[in-house]
Formats: sequence, C-alpha cells, structure tokens
Amino acid sequence: MRYCWLYILFLLLPVSLIAGTDTSRIQLNQLPALLEKKPKPVVIIFSANWCSYCSLQEEIIRRDTVLQRLLKENFYTIRFDAESREPVSFNEKLFRFIPSGAGNGVHEFASALLSGNIGYPGWVILDPKLVTMFRHNGLLAKKQLRRILYALIDQLIE
Repeated sequence: MRYCWLYILFLLLPVSLIAGTDTSRIQLNQLPALLEKKPKPVVIIFSANWCSYCSLQEEIIRRDTVLQRLLKENFYTIRFDAESREPVSFNEKLFRFIPSGAGNGVHEFASALLSGNIGYPGWVILDPKLVTMFRHNGLLAKKQLRRILYALIDQLIE
C-alpha cells in the first residue's frame, strides 16, 4: 500500500510542477526591450507576501486557462511585490522603498502607479506606450477579470 502511494505521488509531482509554472510572467527590467520588439499592453499586479487575497487572485488566474491564454497572448504580465525594498527603474525614473514605520512601508513604484491608493491585490493595466488604461484595488472575480481584459483588447483594436 505504501508503495502505491509513493507511485501515485511520483506520477502527480511532475504534473503539479508544470501546472504551477507561469511562463507568461516577465520581470520589470525586461519590459523596455519587449515593448520595443513587440508592443503589447502591460498588466502589473501589485501584491504583498502576507496578502491572502493576493494568493487567492493568483489561484483564480492559475486555475482558469482562458485567463492564462488572454494574459499570455495579449499582455505582458508583471507581478510586483509592493513592499519590495529593491529600487527599480521604470519609464526612465528610479523608484525606491518608502518606509512608514517599524519594518513597514510601500514601494514608491506601487504608490505611483496606484495613485497613492494602496490596496492588494492592486491592478494597473498600461497601454504599450505605458499610459494607464485601468486601475483597481482588490480581488477580481474570474468573470470580472475576463470582461475587463476583453474590453481592453477591444479598445486597443479600435
């Protein structure tokens, strides 16, 4: 019986590793070169390590193949830790972590793109010229997110 469970575990392990891999995500520093090569809108999802709603949002996206396809084919997707302490350069400007207390704070990049209205998960969608098209704080349901992405794709086609 024990060998049976081990056998099942080894069979399922590679599937779970593949299913959890999201190859459509990019790093912020890759964005300028990618936009120059192939202009597409940019989805930036701001989150924090402690944020359970952020984990739930990730799970919603991970489980929905339609959302995964929409994001991968039509957008550059970046997940950014809004409490990261590393400075980042974006659109020729340097952004840093802004401490706000004992071990707390928010990254200037998140604050700037979310217009100072910090809430997680935070959504910002930029057009290929890095102009804000959409901004939202909070969890988005699967159908809601699909509608938003389809509407933005249609808007860019017009």
